[in-house]
Amino acid sequence: MLVNCENYTKGLVCSILDKDGKKNSNLKLFFFEIDSHDKDLVNIILALYQNHNLDVIFHKTKKGFHFISPTLISLEKWKYCHSLLLEINPKCPQICLRIMGNKYPNEYEYFYKAQVRINKNMYNFPHNPDKNVKSVCLLLNKIFDFEPKLKGNIIGDLVQVSYLPKREEK
Repeated sequence: MLVNCENYTKGLVCSILDKDGKKNSNLKLFFFEIDSHDKDLVNIILALYQNHNLDVIFHKTKKGFHFISPTLISLEKWKYCHSLLLEINPKCPQICLRIMGNKYPNEYEYFYKAQVRINKNMYNFPHNPDKNVKSVCLLLNKIFDFEPKLKGNIIGDLVQVSYLPKREEK
């Protein structure tokens, strides 16, 4: 039986592949999501990204926000960051996050309008893209509308998946 491809969505996986096409399970990208539009929660989450020197884009979904960082971190730091936010969303950690606005009717009207936080170090030096994955930055720059654009110097292939999302009409 053939399935209509229009029903599929795309997700970005929090791991990257090295030059040999192998996944390094000790390095991750930090994703998070909330099912709330509460600005205080958004600020708590953005503070975590800032405190850990992670660049991040964030965008509205029908029920809340998605947070996607192109900054590669250790598995230990990834687990620690999730532990700090576990009370906000016990369903995390996010190993994959949807990057296509097709789960709800008319979601495209707001899904792709993102904001970005590019972190400077404690001495307020200009941004250094040495910790960002180039392929992830290029994808996020292409899909989402935000300024300034992300830059990355780490070479590695991003991992995407396609799946049928749980669709809700309301």
